[in-house]
Amino acid sequence: MANRILRHIENITRQRDNNLLDSSIINALIQLIEPRFVRLLQLYNRETGLAAVTTAWSDGVHVHSLEDIPSDNDFEAIENLPGLQKCLEVAGASSELDSQTSAYHHWFPVYMHGSPYASVEIVSERQLTISKHSMVEGIMAVYLNFLSLLEDSQRDGLTGLANRKAFDRSLKRLLTTVSAQDSAQEGRRRGTGRENWLAIVDIDHFKMINDSQGHLMGDKVLIELAGILRRSFRVQDRIFRFGGDEFVILIRQTDSQHVATSLERFRINVEDHSFDASVGRITVSAGYARITPNDTPTTIIGNADNAHYYAKEHGRNRVCGHDQILAEKKLHV
Repeated sequence: MANRILRHIENITRQRDNNLLDSSIINALIQLIEPRFVRLLQLYNRETGLAAVTTAWSDGVHVHSLEDIPSDNDFEAIENLPGLQKCLEVAGASSELDSQTSAYHHWFPVYMHGSPYASVEIVSERQLTISKHSMVEGIMAVYLNFLSLLEDSQRDGLTGLANRKAFDRSLKRLLTTVSAQDSAQEGRRRGTGRENWLAIVDIDHFKMINDSQGHLMGDKVLIELAGILRRSFRVQDRIFRFGGDEFVILIRQTDSQHVATSLERFRINVEDHSFDASVGRITVSAGYARITPNDTPTTIIGNADNAHYYAKEHGRNRVCGHDQILAEKKLHV
């Protein structure tokens, strides 16, 4: 048994991708606990309250994982998961017997930086033995430790947002998923308007802030801007610091009007924000582009960048969409 546990720990700590890490945790629990069902859920603070997304799961035979950023339909309200709600209330493992299925549901929460981050649910025929209970807790401790290392490697040290490396991986994974869905469904989702988008934003005349106020003040502005970005978009819209004062956002499963509205809300939030008096009023420019199955990362970034450049060249403090400026023949490609 000890050798089996060590092999699973070695496999877990070999991963360099959050999705693969989640799958390796599920695989380890299947092999070591032999449950009827097991799943790993990540927790999110949404406007409506705490919600959970199943990121990896197994029916005891095959391991599955959520391949990309969650959409609205992937979220479950905590109120609909009483077992999870209970384990978070006691801040520890809990179990309950489902009288309808005669199965036990065991919940093991994971906390990061003092806040609930994830939980594993194990469904078994019997109560877990003390040794299996301890084994699960040990596996989840390894998961938390290694997850922290992965998170640190994918975070921008100044703003706390995801970094360029995380962006490259996320965009590549999203393109793979979009292409697979398009091939499998033969365009069934086309025309629904619920698509994926890439936006690029930066601060207007940021160099002047650094030159006149110094880089420490420039850093302070970037940190405050990161906070405004977090408040302006949904939790499933991934935000990255691309470099310097440039940020990118992957906006998931929505239509062009929602993208434009979200970016416009962010633009106004920045314009209305009270930055340091020595800095004065700050504005941003944004450009966005649709992500389609046949696109390459270079094409997507290029399209969004062209829209962003158009916004910068035509007055700044504005939001421009690649499709719109193409349709209006304002951009030649």
